[in-house]
Amino acid sequence: MFPCWLGDALRGRSPKLASVALVLLILIAFGFGTMSAGTLYETGVAEHRRVVLQDGSVVYLGAASRLEVIYSAKSRRLVLSDGEAYFTVAKDEHRPFTVESGLIEVRAVGTAFNLRHGAESVIVSVIEGVVEIFPDTLHRSRPSPSKPVQFVAGDQVNFTESDATLRVEKLDRTQALAWQRDVLIFSGEPLRDVIASINRYTTYDVVIEDPAVRAIRFSGTIHRVNIDQWFEAAPQLFPIEVQRQDGRILLFSRPSDEEEAGLRMQE
Repeated sequence: MFPCWLGDALRGRSPKLASVALVLLILIAFGFGTMSAGTLYETGVAEHRRVVLQDGSVVYLGAASRLEVIYSAKSRRLVLSDGEAYFTVAKDEHRPFTVESGLIEVRAVGTAFNLRHGAESVIVSVIEGVVEIFPDTLHRSRPSPSKPVQFVAGDQVNFTESDATLRVEKLDRTQALAWQRDVLIFSGEPLRDVIASINRYTTYDVVIEDPAVRAIRFSGTIHRVNIDQWFEAAPQLFPIEVQRQDGRILLFSRPSDEEEAGLRMQE
């Protein structure tokens, strides 16, 4: 059951190892010996993946997403570091189900919710049941985690990392889950988050070169098969210029009429 050196230490034959043996026994007694090694799930560009976890919970992982799953005898901890995922959580009163993403932690018991990690925000859509959100739990400058805030089915929570604020809106379920059909629907979202989502569905590397462009807001629908057409139309939708260069799509602010007139005069 134990390595031979641990048995010797326990029987007093190896005093120098006694302290090591004691530490190991304490870890096992407190359940650390049952900690499962983390399992990493990743998807490629425009790839979706359905994952059934060992407790029966189901994760539908979106495109270009990265999810780490760490289960133990006392907890179910997941980390969504990139992308988007839809969670259907199996009930287990003795093991809380938590998902960390960006600077927030979402805790759920027997519920279903969608989580999208944007460029500078995290959006939580509560489809069924109740979730608790711990904002800014990973912020190292704070001595202790913030108190949890509870949300119910029908709530959509947008956490902005720049100012650590939670904004609650009424959930549009069709919009929140449209990505599962390769359709991206946005409602007043900044282009930085729109482009972050588009980048997960196209082989082009889309880069916003001008900080002013990042804050421009967009409402509308983008189908994966029509992403190229969307970029062709973008200069008519926004005051921006779109350039293609070395397999990348670059977005710049378009000069105002006054600025263009001044450039012509300099020429």
